[in-house]
Amino acid sequence: MKVLLIGEICTDEHVYCNVDRVSPEAPVPIADVVWISQNSGMSGNVAANLEALGVEVYHCHQDLSQHIRKVRYIDQKSGQHLLRVDSTHGNIEPFRVMSVSDELDQFDLVVISDYNKGFVTYKAVQRLRTLFKGPILIDSKKNDLGLFEGCILKINELEYKKATSLPRSVIVTLGSKGARYGDTIYKADEVNMFDVCGAGDTFLAGLTFKILQGEPIGPCIEFANKCAGIAVQNRGTYTLTKKDIESL
Repeated sequence: MKVLLIGEICTDEHVYCNVDRVSPEAPVPIADVVWISQNSGMSGNVAANLEALGVEVYHCHQDLSQHIRKVRYIDQKSGQHLLRVDSTHGNIEPFRVMSVSDELDQFDLVVISDYNKGFVTYKAVQRLRTLFKGPILIDSKKNDLGLFEGCILKINELEYKKATSLPRSVIVTLGSKGARYGDTIYKADEVNMFDVCGAGDTFLAGLTFKILQGEPIGPCIEFANKCAGIAVQNRGTYTLTKKDIESL
């Protein structure tokens, strides 16, 4: 199983704090830093979970000099997010389809993790649809999603509401409720959620894995729900472990 993964990557930094006081200078909490974790986020998180599931990944992302960083400050007791600080250094250059056009035949599936930072363009996706004969799975933050007709689209409920157009094949994740495809809702297992960061990326990886195995869309979504359900029980941007995968 070999996948071409296209999308922006970032550094996900989670700063876990004890929050027991309010500042006397302003009505804001005082966060005492306990520990910090750093992981590759966005499409980097998708790649890590695909590789954990045993998928060979060829990953196309922006040059690392065009760096995206997300820092989240989190109450370690409750998991409540206190603050998120995003920064981007350098202008992100768009993905060039010609950089992989001669290699497309070796891939079973193309997966696009589009955080709408400029790396993935409509033109590039349309070009891929022309050149690649297999399925294309897209998770996108764009609004005019109807331009991805012919692909399998995965978005969350808020993105669904913001969309100005949609393709016919759409999977909508519903958080703790599961996911919807057409008129069918595939319920997620009840779990103790701690941190939802990156759960959509984990869902995308699980969905990809089952599509590669030739499963119908229903079982693919059910498996993806289980993968995301494991991620939300853990801190920060989470990569599935061997033990997790054995439990699926």
